[in-house]
Amino acid sequence: MSSLYRTRPGQGQGRTAVVDSVTDQTDALLYDYSQIDNLATRTLAQQAASQIRPILRRTVVNAWTVGDICNRVKAQLPHGQFLEWAKAEFDPDDPAYRGIRISIRSLQRWMNLADQIALPVVQSSGMSLAGLLETTAPSTPEEVREQVLEAAQAGNPPTKAQVKKMKSAQETEESGGSQKDRSAMDASELVTITLRRDLAWQLLAYLQGDTALDFVDERAITRVLLAVLDDEFKEE
Repeated sequence: MSSLYRTRPGQGQGRTAVVDSVTDQTDALLYDYSQIDNLATRTLAQQAASQIRPILRRTVVNAWTVGDICNRVKAQLPHGQFLEWAKAEFDPDDPAYRGIRISIRSLQRWMNLADQIALPVVQSSGMSLAGLLETTAPSTPEEVREQVLEAAQAGNPPTKAQVKKMKSAQETEESGGSQKDRSAMDASELVTITLRRDLAWQLLAYLQGDTALDFVDERAITRVLLAVLDDEFKEE
């Protein structure tokens, strides 16, 4: 298991503590603000970018934190009770409920995120919440997760679309290997069928008195007959 992953409950040192605050990092603004002629508008846009970035970082951390809290609650509740609790508290059927609703599906995805990746790695990855959730989805192979996190740590955080492409490439590679295995199996079966057919003709010729069989042929024919009988029993 990569060091980029979290320590799971019951393994090693236990779960990572919930972090309640995020240290805002000083990021260089990337847009060419000289294209905005009006000074007041340019200043407004620069301030907006500086304000939005930490909010986006906190959005990712907040999702991780909610997922981590839910994981700890689920670990303590009897089997099946967590979904009832989460549904009642965050997505109740009561139409009069005026709180912020969070679907169970969203909670489960945030729980996967908190379970799969340590918070410091999430904070330093530079990835969007959508990209992180795609990375930690159950459908994402562990090998792809490793590649995504390694790319993020190297300063090239993949987007959600890029993570999906990496998953597709992995699936294509695996299906190609499976196809080769199937082709090899088909070729082996074809050779076996051909040998059985040839030996069957030899047996037929022997029974009709057209040819004599030596010891090797008799052993081979015996193996074929046993194989045929075995196939018949399997079909039954």
